[in-house]
Amino acid sequence: MQKTSGKPGGKHAPARINKNAHHSTTWPFIKRTFPRQLWDIAFQEWQKGPKAQLAVLYRHILDKREDGRPLSITSQANTRQIIFQVFADLKEEGYAIHNVLSLRSKHVVVLGERWKRDNLAAGTIADRLSKLRRFCDAIGKGGLIPRMENLAAIGLAPEDAARTSNARFDKSWTDEDIARLFDAATKRDYRLALVLKIQHAFGLRAKEAYLFKPHIDHIDMHIYVERGTKGGRPREIPVDTDHKREVLADCQRAITGPTDSLAGMHRRLKQAKNWYHNGLTALGVSSFGLFGRTGHGLRHGFVQRELEARGAPVAVKVPAGMPIETSLTRDELKVARLEVAELVGHSRISVTGAYTGTLRVARAQSCSGQ
Repeated sequence: MQKTSGKPGGKHAPARINKNAHHSTTWPFIKRTFPRQLWDIAFQEWQKGPKAQLAVLYRHILDKREDGRPLSITSQANTRQIIFQVFADLKEEGYAIHNVLSLRSKHVVVLGERWKRDNLAAGTIADRLSKLRRFCDAIGKGGLIPRMENLAAIGLAPEDAARTSNARFDKSWTDEDIARLFDAATKRDYRLALVLKIQHAFGLRAKEAYLFKPHIDHIDMHIYVERGTKGGRPREIPVDTDHKREVLADCQRAITGPTDSLAGMHRRLKQAKNWYHNGLTALGVSSFGLFGRTGHGLRHGFVQRELEARGAPVAVKVPAGMPIETSLTRDELKVARLEVAELVGHSRISVTGAYTGTLRVARAQSCSGQ
């Protein structure tokens, strides 16, 4: 590139971009995608190869949602890892791509064949296709990744990427195991026991629970959940039972200062996360641990209790082969599931199936009884 003379000491002046030397697709893409003040920076990074290209895309474009809000740190890391892995896989397959804008349909076919050969789970393939579809949209090639019904175009069948979200077995905790867990947690670390109790009573995610500030987040007859929520989506959960009131009171008594949380005011986010997960590991809380249940199973129990309180059935608790009965109509069942989905921070009714199993039989029964 040519150098500008600039001020005295011109050897340190920035490089002048020679637009005539730009790749026929790169420069128009940069002008179309990046803010004007980033054009030169983006182009200079583009010359360093695919890793730098992906980095600048994610730093300025792809780490945001469609509405402009930033993705969570976890979502950013997961998305970047998948897309970087895509290009690494292509290189191993003999397709070294030096400009990510050169991604073609033949490359997607190669990826589909590799994923099948590696026996990846359907959910994993679906996740990779979803991330890759958003990436292709960003580089102006949204049509490269077909929808579910057209996966044959890249050598995959719909069932190869059919994500199954409905629970197949009960992941909630029994009353006996809950009592044992709380007793063991209290002996180990009283704050950790409170985090587990608030998860169980209010269906909070782990991050929401250990960042919870009961002296601030209790408003009238509700708790307000904002810190640690998925997608930054706050919600209110009613304090409508004696058990919830008792747990909330225990949490409030443990607070020692205005900035305190259940994890402790001396712990930063990463420290709180490690404290929580290390504590659960020590207690044997995992699918293969002492209890054979995970911390997320406490949330399963909350969803199931809330549905049952509304008269809705929980499919995973019904023995195999037995009919699932409910007195609710189709519309009433829909309302109940939506209410509970919103209590745990979701907006889709289908999410409850991940906690309760499929309710197709229940809906059919309720319809036949109308």
